[in-house]
Amino acid sequence: MKKWDATGSFWRPEMPEKVYWGRITFTPGEGTRIILEGNLFGEMVRGSSLHVTTVCGRLFNGVLCSTFLCWCNVETYIADREHFRTNVSSHMSVLGGNWANTAACRLDSLQLRLSHFNEWFDVPYDIRHKRGDFQKSLLSFKADDLTADFHFNGVNVELGTLCARSIPICATPAGPAWSYNYYITLRPATGQEIQWFLDLASSLRELFVFLIGSGVFTLDMVGRPEGIDADDPSRVYVDLPVAIPSVVRLESRYFSTLHTKYRDSVPSVVRTWFERRQDLRVATNAYTELLCFDGASPETILLRTVQTLEHLHGLLWENDSNYVAKPTFNRFVQWIWSNFPTALENISPDEMRRLASNKELLINRVRGLNNLSFRSRLEKIFKEIPGTQLMPILGNPQDIDVFLKSFLVQVEASRNFLTHFDEKQRERAFHDKELENAALICWAALTFWIGKVLGFSESQAGNLALSAKEALFLVHPRSAL
Repeated sequence: MKKWDATGSFWRPEMPEKVYWGRITFTPGEGTRIILEGNLFGEMVRGSSLHVTTVCGRLFNGVLCSTFLCWCNVETYIADREHFRTNVSSHMSVLGGNWANTAACRLDSLQLRLSHFNEWFDVPYDIRHKRGDFQKSLLSFKADDLTADFHFNGVNVELGTLCARSIPICATPAGPAWSYNYYITLRPATGQEIQWFLDLASSLRELFVFLIGSGVFTLDMVGRPEGIDADDPSRVYVDLPVAIPSVVRLESRYFSTLHTKYRDSVPSVVRTWFERRQDLRVATNAYTELLCFDGASPETILLRTVQTLEHLHGLLWENDSNYVAKPTFNRFVQWIWSNFPTALENISPDEMRRLASNKELLINRVRGLNNLSFRSRLEKIFKEIPGTQLMPILGNPQDIDVFLKSFLVQVEASRNFLTHFDEKQRERAFHDKELENAALICWAALTFWIGKVLGFSESQAGNLALSAKEALFLVHPRSAL
């Protein structure tokens, strides 16, 4: 996952006759970017947020490449006539072939290199000096070996090791420091799509995080295309923006605000920040930690975010945290205490004694029922956001009330399942991509209310929320690899 760039010719698979010259750059932590001379979508299409499944290319040295799931914008320049330039961005590119989509990119095997491998495995070089003669030594190479068989998503997989190394010619003044790199090799019983291999690599990385007891990151992935001859040296190289701390993400298009757009509001926001920093400390600490901690999963982000929203509800509406007035509910609790039953129909004396022995505990549990529930607090958090800002945060559903009712039920079930295991809660909770989208929606709501408390207008807070929603998982999905 090292930075590289090259020039070449590029085209869309569905229109191979229209070829554009350009430069492709891969930057760890950001992904792949292609700058093309011309309009990839035809001269009648202008603007940004244009999406294309794949951009194929041939680099200056003849190497084929494919860039998947791209988002693009077209710039227009006017001189003697209109000139166009297309900026293409992607989180996944593969060197070594042209494919119409990721499903068509199939591999027979994958070599995976993770950080800490060289230290975790044995040093492969061994030096034995001739007895009585320090001018001659015997150098031998024996790589450490790990083999295993297992099933992944219904497919049998053979795991092995490969140690790539330099050819020793001489010892440097620093000593015998010849380079080597250990890889895990993964060979399924049949060829698989590249995404299958990425999911497998993600799972293996989690295993080595546990085994090594440290943050382990993906350094290199090299695949062997499906169906090639045994003596064919062809390989594909996968480039993903993985495991790079967010502090290196310096491009302004990822920022939630720019001073030039919020110039008039910033002075008062700075003032409010210091005036209310103690009130907002829990919410802003959670916000900062989630942004600065690479490797957080969607489950972690969702759980931490909704708990922070529940806390923020008490700050926003500190006098609206009960279903009925406290004096009213206290009188109700006192009435229950005074009228606590000593006998109930069809209840045995032993059970009544157990009930009486837990009277204080049960009454205290009842006393807490007047506090708004988790779902009620989140419902107010969302419904108090003005509709013009709430609609895009929710993804523009047809009916806000219907969507929120279903959404909050699943948020509550997900939160309950993530805090204590329950099979019924698991069934009602979010799964896979739903989980990521739910985390984004809750993250946007948290951004909106922090912005609002700091003094941004509703429109500005809404723009902040949408920017934060779009940028959050530009970092965090890398945790899978």
